[in-house]
Amino acid sequence: MREILQRIIYCNVSRSLRKLFLESQALYLLYCQLAQWHPEKVINERPVYHPRDLEAIQQVKRFLEKNLNSKHNLSTLANLAGMSHTKLNRCFKEIYGLTVFKFLREKRLVKAHELLGMGYTVTEIAYQLGYSSLSHFSQTFYRYYGIYPNQIRRQ
Repeated sequence: MREILQRIIYCNVSRSLRKLFLESQALYLLYCQLAQWHPEKVINERPVYHPRDLEAIQQVKRFLEKNLNSKHNLSTLANLAGMSHTKLNRCFKEIYGLTVFKFLREKRLVKAHELLGMGYTVTEIAYQLGYSSLSHFSQTFYRYYGIYPNQIRRQ
């Protein structure tokens, strides 16, 4: 806040822009004060995405949802989005709260739970959702739901 006050006191802005500059600094000073007194009321800034990037990330999400059973790699998905795999993963996490592969795993596990309720066997579900190992599927399911898929099937 001291820095803001110094900018106000030692303002070197032309006369025509001085009023606007001082108003902006005063508002920023008020914002900083509010943030100190009531941090829960301060809105967290979210990044703003270019519409092309946003559409590309949504396209990757839709692609993953339609292709739960396929093997995916980040480079291929990044090419689909037209961005680097680092940017894709970062933006995807900022928008959806999960990295690309955590999102995919969650969608697969939710679908697996749904299929268990429809009477499919654990083996059918594991291979239908792209797991190459039944034990890996069972362990992943257990870590997510706290129960093994074969225990749900028996209920």
